[in-house]
Amino acid sequence: MLVADYGKEGAADWQRVVYDPDAGTVTFYNCYQSKRFFLVWGADPEFTCRVSELRAAYWNYVPSRFILSVLVTTWTASITTACPKSYFGKWELFFVTPAGTARLPQEAVGIDGVRSALIGGLVPESRHRWYEHPAAKFVLLNAFVWGAAILGILLIVKTGVLDYQWPVEFKRTVFVVYCVILFFLALIINVLSWRGKSMW
Repeated sequence: MLVADYGKEGAADWQRVVYDPDAGTVTFYNCYQSKRFFLVWGADPEFTCRVSELRAAYWNYVPSRFILSVLVTTWTASITTACPKSYFGKWELFFVTPAGTARLPQEAVGIDGVRSALIGGLVPESRHRWYEHPAAKFVLLNAFVWGAAILGILLIVKTGVLDYQWPVEFKRTVFVVYCVILFFLALIINVLSWRGKSMW
């Protein structure tokens, strides 16, 4: 039985992955996120699946959720050399299954042994496709959002909506609201992508 541990058992950030070669199963503790509504951030306390169900195991860099405050502090106080590396983000090992994704920090004890064993058990027919990788999702989702934004602007111009005799203030308000919606939509997508949250 192979075990990878991160943190102290019982602590808030404790995570564990246990691979049982005899049973052919892998169990994730406090590190597995099932596919559900994308704004639900919490990890499942425990999840077990067969190794044959794994679709991928890869490294991905996950920026800290506090990255904005870190950048602001760095800009104002020049603390880059004093900040621990994990404060900005860290490399995490992602395990993908049809039901969701598990994540374990690179610093976990025993992670290399578990990773090697699980990668060896991947079934070629069930490996995930290129468009399911976080980097591909980032590109595709941004292409969709900004492509839709450009298409919307072209439709507005083509249909002559702005040619109507509406007050200038109203036109400005419509344009500002349109930009604000696009900004927050792009922000949500990129934050989810940075945090490695499953979006499909």
